[in-house]
Amino acid sequence: MPRPLVYQQRPWQIFEITTRCLQSRFLLRPGPASNRRIIGVIARALELQPDTARLYFAGGTSNHLHLIGAFADPEAKARFKQHIKTNISKELGLLHDWPGALWERRTRDIAILDDAALEDRLMYLAAHGVKDGLSLCPDDWPGIPWVRAVTHGQRLGGVWYDRTALYHRRRAWRTRDPADRGRRPVLHDVAETKTLTLTPPPMWAHLDADSLQTRWRALVADALERYPAAERPLGARAVLDADPQHRPTKTKRSAAPCVHTRQPSLRRAWQASYGAFVETYRSAMRALREGVVAPCFPPEGCRPVCFFAGGG
Repeated sequence: MPRPLVYQQRPWQIFEITTRCLQSRFLLRPGPASNRRIIGVIARALELQPDTARLYFAGGTSNHLHLIGAFADPEAKARFKQHIKTNISKELGLLHDWPGALWERRTRDIAILDDAALEDRLMYLAAHGVKDGLSLCPDDWPGIPWVRAVTHGQRLGGVWYDRTALYHRRRAWRTRDPADRGRRPVLHDVAETKTLTLTPPPMWAHLDADSLQTRWRALVADALERYPAAERPLGARAVLDADPQHRPTKTKRSAAPCVHTRQPSLRRAWQASYGAFVETYRSAMRALREGVVAPCFPPEGCRPVCFFAGGG
């Protein structure tokens, strides 16, 4: 079955973005170093796109990541995902001595069409770790403290390593006279402290800070009722001690829905709109293959980055 086309029905549409590690390996295993690097990468992505990307919440375990955010247009979403996947792969690959690809496939972007569905997905992510039998409550999860950040205002601090700057510093260092070189530049010379700030979900945007935290705490309590903890969870120590290169023999997989919504009418409207978009996009691709210089691609999707026409 071919993967769905990139499609955004309207500006600032909300999406749940999911991605899994290669062969479900534990390459996102929590730990102080990995937590800080992941936070730093995401904070840097938002810093680069202050006017085109918003992040409402995130979650995941040792082998997959979920993000919920809104984007000004499809290309802004593509740039955001590219930065996160590329740089998390780079940072954690070096951290865990994993030289190959970190991710199993492209992300799956699932549009969230109404506030009720958004609350459902926020509850689902708030219970991550608990519902998977890894921890007794969200506060016990040794990974990034997403839940504590929204329920108690805890700061999400991370680090971003400017490896481009490190490359230029080392290149300049090598060209100097050996007597004047000094210490060879190292990674920590280009470390930048970052703080990741989550945007309040649209339906709670009018609340002040205290009311917002109260609303988040109520949502987490509802999440723990819907997804009760296992009687004997694995525990933080076992999660931290896991080999990041371990490949599970069995992983939980389920088919991703096309959209998240509680309203069948919204689902039907989205499916009709997506079908019309696919026809328009395919027509533009056919025109491109036939030699049309600038075919009209629909604005709800991303234009092809490049196209190599066949021929003799």
